[in-house]
Amino acid sequence: LAIRWLESGRGVVPMPFHELVATLLPEGPLRDAIGQLLAAKQGSAELAWGPRVPALSDWIAAELARLESGPLLESTAKPDPALLDRTFRDWLES
Repeated sequence: LAIRWLESGRGVVPMPFHELVATLLPEGPLRDAIGQLLAAKQGSAELAWGPRVPALSDWIAAELARLESGPLLESTAKPDPALLDRTFRDWLES
């Protein structure tokens, strides 16, 4: 979900997971599965295991396959250091 947040150009990814879910996932089986998993995790020890959640596993597999083709984010262009070099030299000479 964090990758989707960045891809959509929303800026810094929020830390609260529920914000990602509420903003990026429409109502439906995946969102319901995440809600059920979070409720189960809140009521169990951190190391507790549970059965595989098909809707969630399928979504994760699909996202990984989608992302295998390469980054979908625009790469940031590296600035030309000449302007900074010139500014620094001017500062040293003054």
